[in-house]
Amino acid sequence: TLRKDVEYGLDTELPYRMFLKYQQLSFKLVLKKQELFNNLGECFYYARRICITVRERLGGKYAHEFYKRILNFINKYPVHKLIDVVGFSEILFDIGENYHHMKEYNCVIKIYKKYLPAYEAKCRTHPNEVDLSVIAFIYNRLSIAYKHFSDDKSRKWRDDYINNAIVCSANLVNRQYHAESLYDKAEFYYNRIENKEQFETLCEQSCEEVDEYNIELMYLHNIQRKIRLNFVRGKRNQILDWINEGLDYIENGEYNDYRFFFSKFFHTARALHYLLNEEKYQEALQELFYSTRDTLSFGTTDIAYNQFLQAKIYFHLKEYPKSYEAYKASYLSIRNSMLNEKEFINEIVFDDIKLRANELKHFDFRFLSDTDYEALCQLLSMNEHEYEEYKENYHAKSIISSDDGRENYPCI
Repeated sequence: TLRKDVEYGLDTELPYRMFLKYQQLSFKLVLKKQELFNNLGECFYYARRICITVRERLGGKYAHEFYKRILNFINKYPVHKLIDVVGFSEILFDIGENYHHMKEYNCVIKIYKKYLPAYEAKCRTHPNEVDLSVIAFIYNRLSIAYKHFSDDKSRKWRDDYINNAIVCSANLVNRQYHAESLYDKAEFYYNRIENKEQFETLCEQSCEEVDEYNIELMYLHNIQRKIRLNFVRGKRNQILDWINEGLDYIENGEYNDYRFFFSKFFHTARALHYLLNEEKYQEALQELFYSTRDTLSFGTTDIAYNQFLQAKIYFHLKEYPKSYEAYKASYLSIRNSMLNEKEFINEIVFDDIKLRANELKHFDFRFLSDTDYEALCQLLSMNEHEYEEYKENYHAKSIISSDDGRENYPCI
């Protein structure tokens, strides 16, 4: 009965407390009664299925307790034994991804660095496609973890690991890891307008590889990346169609893991499209509501970009108190976050505030950093002609901007 319930899933209409309790009991049984399974790989398979079921029904935050327990479980076994167990790398990657989404980046690094040397040593003696794929993916995830640290040493690790991932995966039959690493390197350039060419080149190469080899496992990722690429290029004709395709695939597609993560992206993208193309402000607010709901369901509170877009919308609607509150929330969220290049992201939020300073000047901006607050006070001391000249000469710094190049938008 346990195997059947884990394999095919419980009734998704069960109340969440009952659902969670059953999964907790099942998980405990799987880890304690290994004699029920033919081998350790089968035990990992059922444990992983439970973790995924909880993640997709309740989100990453609830699943985190399960992943912590399976990590403690595998830590009891020697590394050299685990790397030969069928299915071990899949559960290792799931654990790493969960810790990444929970922003425990040091833990991610520790987890992967524990197993990487053993895989590398094994491949030096007996090189094979499966283990080389594992190594390529570990290089990739280490790079992404190091991306969240701003010191020079971490940046070097970030660059070295992503380049190793690209080289390691270049000749693999399975093109997933190469396409993935090309895009993840592209993301290093997905903020500043001056890095537009590097982002476009790497992102396009990744998308073309997914299309050429028909990698359905990356279907949602590829739609997401095409949307980003076309926002950067200002070519938005297909974006709404891609969003609809993505949302439909989440409901009906085969490879629809991380449904909350992708759903929140597609709703934010639709809101951004409404702002840039159609000035559908109420519709954009509704999409941001859906996006925020999915973000919280995923188990994170990363809504700073949503707040930034809300600030813009409320400003256009002349609801200045709401606009001010949204700018404040976005600025403070970014300042206290571990977002990559958070100083630059807050710079474009602050630039938005400066461009709307006349309408918002009656609000209290002492939440800004001392430097930014002083700059805002200097701007407000300008006469009308000087201020209009400042706005006229301003050019967007973000890689996603308005068609006239004068307004920054977040890199969703």
